[in-house]
Amino acid sequence: SELSSAKESGDYIQVNRYYHALKKYQESVGSEIMLSPGEIKAELIYNRSNVFDRTKNIAGLAGFVMLIFYFVFLLKGKEFKKWFLISFQVLTLVLLLVIIFGFSLRWFISGYIPVSNSYEVMIFLSGIVLLAGLAVSRKQPVILALSLILAFTFLFVASMNNANPEIGNLVPVLKSYWLSIHVAVITSSYALFAMVMMMAFVNLILYMVASPSKFEQIIKNTEQMSAMIQVMMIVGLYLMTIGTILGAVWANESWGRYWGWDPKETWALISILVYAFVGHMRLIPSLKNEFWTNMAAFWAFSSILMTFFGVNYFLSGMHSYSGAGEATVPGWLWIVVTCLIIFTIFSSTTMLILRGT
Repeated sequence: SELSSAKESGDYIQVNRYYHALKKYQESVGSEIMLSPGEIKAELIYNRSNVFDRTKNIAGLAGFVMLIFYFVFLLKGKEFKKWFLISFQVLTLVLLLVIIFGFSLRWFISGYIPVSNSYEVMIFLSGIVLLAGLAVSRKQPVILALSLILAFTFLFVASMNNANPEIGNLVPVLKSYWLSIHVAVITSSYALFAMVMMMAFVNLILYMVASPSKFEQIIKNTEQMSAMIQVMMIVGLYLMTIGTILGAVWANESWGRYWGWDPKETWALISILVYAFVGHMRLIPSLKNEFWTNMAAFWAFSSILMTFFGVNYFLSGMHSYSGAGEATVPGWLWIVVTCLIIFTIFSSTTMLILRGT
């Protein structure tokens, strides 16, 4: 009311008195949670720079451009230009450093490792896929393109309306270093599985578009990528298993039990079993086939999507969001699944025909 009156009279003396009294009270009673001048300055820089949204657009454009060039070079039987790859590696490194900068700012402002909600996890995943893409891009340039596209996807999901970008205080159950370790490890496995899924998807596309004259060259390329899929999948499986065990330790610290068959826990176990099977398919004679491995690696990622997203909205449990269990499967999802099934069948049919010829 004083502020409203001051706007008309122009006299802000009493308003300033109230303001300084409130500020002094906050500093004396809530000094432990009051932001320091440095943290306030950091938050202003964080909000004004909007680093993640800008990084998203650049990563998406660069990823799709590089992927198009990869297909053009491969289908024409040409090698991917070295200077071209180095240019995209430098760009990816810059984007990764920008994401690390924004992530570090958020960490400094909040006072905890920012992996406590879906928004922060998406940012973390975008950094992990870019790092993984840089690490193996020398052997397969297309992986760098896929990592850029995945970084764009994760940052795009983070920018959607249902993700909350607000920096706030953690509830008591989340104030545990086990949370940070558990989430960082298990979501790193999700990032690797996303890379595996995209690599398998590219292989399935190559099976479908390969011409008889270029078939042997394309198969050589897909075999190399399939070997990398196998390695990344095993590393991801180790990380997911370790992350699940760390989650059990955190659960015991928070709720007094290691395992309670909560939907999130159950689906984490299902995902481990799914990827353990896919990773060992090469030991089964009837399934020891490059196409089966790629198809299984592609569809196995649906278990990760269910674990990370589906449980939160469609099942009721401690990890679920408000209203979970009441959500319905959107109609577009059935259309997407149907199209992917048709795509898989068409890819397998084309490969069988070409192998026969």
